[in-house]
Amino acid sequence: GDLIFSVLTVAAIWLGTICFPFSTLFFSHMQAAALLVLAFTVIFGLRDCEKEPRASASGGTSGQPDRLPTRVLASGDTSVHKHRLLTCAALKVGIAGWLCGFAVATEYPTVLIVVLLCFYFAATLLFLRVSAKKRFVLGAAFCVGLAIGGAILVAYNLAVAGKILWTPYDEYAKAGATAAFPEHRLGLEGVHWAGWRNLLNVLAEITIRPQRGLLY
Repeated sequence: GDLIFSVLTVAAIWLGTICFPFSTLFFSHMQAAALLVLAFTVIFGLRDCEKEPRASASGGTSGQPDRLPTRVLASGDTSVHKHRLLTCAALKVGIAGWLCGFAVATEYPTVLIVVLLCFYFAATLLFLRVSAKKRFVLGAAFCVGLAIGGAILVAYNLAVAGKILWTPYDEYAKAGATAAFPEHRLGLEGVHWAGWRNLLNVLAEITIRPQRGLLY
């Protein structure tokens, strides 16, 4: 069933792509990728916040997205239950924000994907059938988590370089043409537009060519 499918999917990803080889190296690529995937998973599951389990006479739940009947629970108990659901959802969303922030701290180019995840989170939050108060709480929790993840990068930069905006690639840029990676002198830490020919060449390298192509 679902368990077998999940195991086969994980095995296919690990053995059919470069995920496993990269995981055995002292690189941060897979850690950053894992953080982003986990963040997306949490945000994707945010739709479950619309559902509230219905209590039965025995105190259990049926898993149906109906409201808790007031004839079974007192109004005070219902409020406590809803508060716990909101707290749990806010905690999960806060973790998703932290994962996004820490992904940027791990690999700064992931900020491009984090921006997309932020837009996805905002769209998901907008279409949730919940109250405005709940949207605000979830949005605030995500922003707080994102700030905490980013604060890790700020603290590291201040401790190592004495300034907020710094990456190790700055040192390559300072070394000039004698640097091990002189390309990092170009653009913003090496991020620049080099033309369509170079774009297609890099795209081929990461997709179909033998050294690191995902589809080779």
